[in-house]
Amino acid sequence: MSKERYMNTWKSVNDIQVQAGEEGFQRILAKIEDIICDYNEIEVPYLSRSWTVQSCKQS
Repeated sequence: MSKERYMNTWKSVNDIQVQAGEEGFQRILAKIEDIICDYNEIEVPYLSRSWTVQSCKQS
């Protein structure tokens, strides 16, 4: 994925933002940007799963 998309993915992770605080989160993002500065594309292998449940009401 592009560097922009990769960084936007990190920015969307709310629990890290809450735990680190605004200043801490900005430092994390800056460090990530430093690490990936020489890459044009970032390979991110991951698996997403989704589950759907339907309630069965008994009469």
